[in-house]
Parts: sequence; C-alpha cells; structure tokens
Amino acid sequence: MKNLFILSLTLFLTISFAQAAKVVKVKGKSVMLKDDDASSFSTGDKLRIKDGSGKTKGIIKISKIKGSVIVGKLLKGKAQKGWEGSKVASKVKKSNKSESNESSENTKSSNNKSYISAGGGIYAATADNYDRSMVVSLEYGTPFSSFKKLSWAATFLYSTEVLDNTTFSGVGGNFSFKQTSLHFLGQVKYDLLDYLYVNLLGGYFTSSGTMTNITTLESLKLDRSGPIFGLGLGTKFNMGDNGFIDVNYSMISYSVSSLSFNGEEQENISASDNRSTVTFSYGYRF
Repeated sequence: MKNLFILSLTLFLTISFAQAAKVVKVKGKSVMLKDDDASSFSTGDKLRIKDGSGKTKGIIKISKIKGSVIVGKLLKGKAQKGWEGSKVASKVKKSNKSESNESSENTKSSNNKSYISAGGGIYAATADNYDRSMVVSLEYGTPFSSFKKLSWAATFLYSTEVLDNTTFSGVGGNFSFKQTSLHFLGQVKYDLLDYLYVNLLGGYFTSSGTMTNITTLESLKLDRSGPIFGLGLGTKFNMGDNGFIDVNYSMISYSVSSLSFNGEEQENISASDNRSTVTFSYGYRF
C-alpha cells in the first residue's frame, strides 16, 4: 500500500510539473515563461498563474512560443517572476456534448415543419414485374400542432405496371396486362425516431389498362377504381438545413368497387389486389 501511494504521488507530481512553466519576466500585460518542454503548450492556450502556495493569481493567453520560451498576454489578475503557469482545464468534452444536444434539437425542430416532396420508385405486384413497373410521387405534409411526433400528408401517386401472365376474377384464361393508375391518398405518419417513421395510408384509386389473352390474343380494355388502404415504414436523411431524402416501403391493398370491360360496367364485383411500393423522394421543409 505504501509503495502504491509513493508511485501515485510520483506520477501526479511528474504530470503536474510537466505542464507547468516558470514566469521569468513580467512587463505590463506581457508575461514571459520558460519550460524545457514547451511543446506541451500551444498558441492560444490559457494558463493559470499560481504563486508559491499554489493559489491562482492570474490568467494569461499564450501568443507566441519559441523553443523553451513562452510569451503570453495577461487577461486578468497579475503575475510575478518565479510564479508558475499551468494549463486551464479543457472544456472540449462539454462543448462537444453541447453541440450534440444542439444538433439533436435542430433535427427535432426541422421535423416539426411543413414540407413538400417529390420522387419515384418501384411499384410491383410480384418480384417478376418490378423492373417494368414504376411509380411517381408528389406529397405535401405538415405536423399536428398538438402532437409533434404525428404528421399528416396528402399524397398523389402515378403508376405504370406490366404483368406477363396473370388471371382476373370472373374471367377465364391467362392474360398479359398493362395499366396506369392514379392514387389519391391521405397519410398519417408517426416518428419512431428522428429519422424513422411508420405510415398509415388510405384513399382512392382509378386505373385504366389493357388485358390480352395469351392464348387467343383477344384484347380487352379494363378500367377499375375503388378504395385503398396500406401500411409502410420509412426513413429520412437530412440534407442541409431544410432538405431531406425520404425512403419509404409501403404495402397497399386495393378493394375494387367498380370494374368495366371495354366500357361495359360489370355488376356485383367484389375483388381485391395488393401492391408494394418502394419510393425515393427529395423533400424541402418550410
């Protein structure tokens, strides 16, 4: 225990003296110090000037270092020849923490702004047709004033789709299919984290396409419309002060309430369909 105490004391004294410099000259506000290991100091460092009893008597700021000589300007207090100067404790860690908190607050603040975004991506029924199907999106959103983690958005989607081999309820045979669709959606988004959210969506769609019987090559014009519902997960990456990139994956369920072949309305229709979308959008908050 005694040896451990001596070792600790020796280490403490070594560190203390390694960071201390002797005052060799004082002229007005200019203070000159000397330290054989002046490399441990840097221009701009602040030093506490302490008397023989270890009491702080002044503060200087280093303006020049040459060899073992350190020159500084007295900011407050006084200095005398023979006293020592040691570094003022750094506050870098506290500053970094403050900057981190400020950055977090800025992110939260930016999430509480209205925004508009536009983008595009994948619109697919199966893994086989995603490369020939696409969606374009336009969205306006704003947070709920009473609950900042919740926001609502009005979204417009335009999609095109190609299927090589599919079937339709109430129609015999296999078909190739091409269609375009318009989606008018309302969304509610909940922020799980500053950069991660879930979205619930609902609205209405209308589509127009052509289905061709693979065997007979007979073509029919197909028009459909009805309500849609969905669930998604998205993430946002800030770009500058107000810009952001939004990546969203949503699963959409279609309930077909109106359907016509070659302009002839079909009655007693009860059909459903499902699609997945992956969209990449650029947004701007204001």
